[in-house]
Amino acid sequence: MFSFFQASDYSNFVPQKNVNAFNVRTGQGIMLNLNSGYEALETHGLRTCVAFALICPSQELALLVHFFHPDQIKNNLSNIVKQFLEESKNEPIICHIAGGRSFFSISEDMCELLKKYVQEHLSGSNLKLRLNAPIIAQDDDTFSLLANLKTGDSSVYLTQHISQEEYEVSNDKVDFVNLVSKPQTQINFK
Repeated sequence: MFSFFQASDYSNFVPQKNVNAFNVRTGQGIMLNLNSGYEALETHGLRTCVAFALICPSQELALLVHFFHPDQIKNNLSNIVKQFLEESKNEPIICHIAGGRSFFSISEDMCELLKKYVQEHLSGSNLKLRLNAPIIAQDDDTFSLLANLKTGDSSVYLTQHISQEEYEVSNDKVDFVNLVSKPQTQINFK
């Protein structure tokens, strides 16, 4: 069963970014803590894509992945979340699922896969879920997500920001970097 959110529910007011935020691009993911020099994670260009964030304010730790295709979730999510849970040390976490388009089957599939994963694998933990997906919106409506490591606060807002950088996006792999663990872990990082 789908829950739908309206684009009109979101402000086009961009939150004041008085924090140093790491930008996660399409098909990428990052896990970092406050020691990395960043205070927040952000991603832009959420149309049919879906963002998945885990935040542990007590450990000042966050993970953000910008999923482009359901196969990325099927092939990568478990390993990425496992690394986060090891670092969070069973402290309370906040999960935020945002973006995606209602009535676009790939987006709805990604939203359902992420919700199912949270229900099956994270429901026993001390978890707070923030769900903002899928969204009923115009084709040109674009959303962004900003997540603060210290407070655990996150915002979804309308934006026109889409990266113009050229880079390769894989349908089945996520370029993931763990900036918390020593030595640095890289999975399919290009």
